[in-house]
Amino acid sequence: MRPLELLLVASVLAAAVASAAFIRKPWPKHVRTAALILSAALIAAHILFEGWTWQMLPADAALLPMISLASVRNSLLKCLAILVLVGSGFLSLSLGYMFPVFRLPAPHGPYGVGTFVRHLVDSTRHERHASSPGARRELMIQVWYPAANATGTRAWYRDPRMNQFKSFHFRWVKTHSYWNLPLAAQPRIFPVLIFSPSSGGFRSQNTFEVEELVSRGYIVVGIDHPYSSSRVVFPDGRVTYSIPWVDTASRAAYEESNRKVERMVEDHVSDARFVLDEMERWNQPESGELLAGRMALSRVGVFGHSFGGALAAGLCLADARVAAGINMDGWTFGDAETNGIPKPFFFMNSGDGRAPDRAEIQTRPEEARIEGERDLLDWQSMESSLRRFGGYRLTILGSDHGNYADLVLFKRPFPMSAPPSPDPYRIFEIINAYTLAFFDRYIRGLPAPLLDQQGSREVLYTAYPRPGAGSESPVKP
Repeated sequence: MRPLELLLVASVLAAAVASAAFIRKPWPKHVRTAALILSAALIAAHILFEGWTWQMLPADAALLPMISLASVRNSLLKCLAILVLVGSGFLSLSLGYMFPVFRLPAPHGPYGVGTFVRHLVDSTRHERHASSPGARRELMIQVWYPAANATGTRAWYRDPRMNQFKSFHFRWVKTHSYWNLPLAAQPRIFPVLIFSPSSGGFRSQNTFEVEELVSRGYIVVGIDHPYSSSRVVFPDGRVTYSIPWVDTASRAAYEESNRKVERMVEDHVSDARFVLDEMERWNQPESGELLAGRMALSRVGVFGHSFGGALAAGLCLADARVAAGINMDGWTFGDAETNGIPKPFFFMNSGDGRAPDRAEIQTRPEEARIEGERDLLDWQSMESSLRRFGGYRLTILGSDHGNYADLVLFKRPFPMSAPPSPDPYRIFEIINAYTLAFFDRYIRGLPAPLLDQQGSREVLYTAYPRPGAGSESPVKP
């Protein structure tokens, strides 16, 4: 919790203690006046300097009215005020802990992080989810790039128009990115990475990773895929919402939804290829774009979380400009699932690093059994690809699906309500270290000794030899 939030909760509990001390008589007038003034000032400071949050609403709503009851002589009312103060204080404390204005880790590289947002329209493709027959496929993308400094207007974590009441506090999350900074002067060109979010996610959901990569000298482009990303807000205020993806309620529902998802993967791959085409246009010296002439687009990397990992695999197969990819705890579909990925590829997984147990899966109820069978199929597909084409596999022990994105920061389990889990910031460090090493080797052509070392006790890590390794020709700055 933020400092003024903690101070606000402490003030509520202090008011309860003071009310107990004066349970049989009114507070002295000067004490009550001072308490009201200080409490009002604290609430105002919290709203002005830290930003209002719904988590603090119980404390905000209770503090001044309950202090006002300090002037009465009725002990029953005083007891009621004490109960309300204690209850509202602990409620705000619990809500502020479980749904925090979370902290993003600071990047460690030498560059600042600049960013801008762009609306793109692919006039060659129809939007098949739209009601209008003339609708074209539209995208919202965000570009993060190495900057010469880190000053100016700080970028929001995500478009505030995405936030609903429960996520209102996201507008107060501080990134380490700044709008429209000048591009760093050196080197002459920068490598480029594409990021795709999870189904129901959004383009900035891996800010912990994106900002670290950019600070190390990469340009990263995050894509919001309409009807897959949670909410895509266009410049004119139109909003698209995610639609359901894999349905495991029954075998028939699963088969039908799986076919739809495979078409969605194809849509997303087309989205990414269109973005790369647009970036090639931007890269022309006469384009007038900020990144003109500064991007290395003949050898691009791609990474994605969950469903975004499926795009990473599909894009590696579909586009010769894409040289290497990372699937962060996601399934694969289509040709990537069936035939493997013949380019440098990294699978990152949550859990314990063991294949799903077929016998145990068969004991589950139907919905869980279908999902378990899909997990097993994906595991077999991953193993087949790695053994045939080489690559890397990492499991961060004890990690969950949300650990591979900022999502793990959105909600904390209430203390003692769940088993202890690994420190999310330590998991971020591990992910960033392997991600950077992988792209440094296969996009930049730099030494990456981490990829050749045995993993620490925190991970299960395996490097599979690649046929013909060493034939890549990374783009040099």
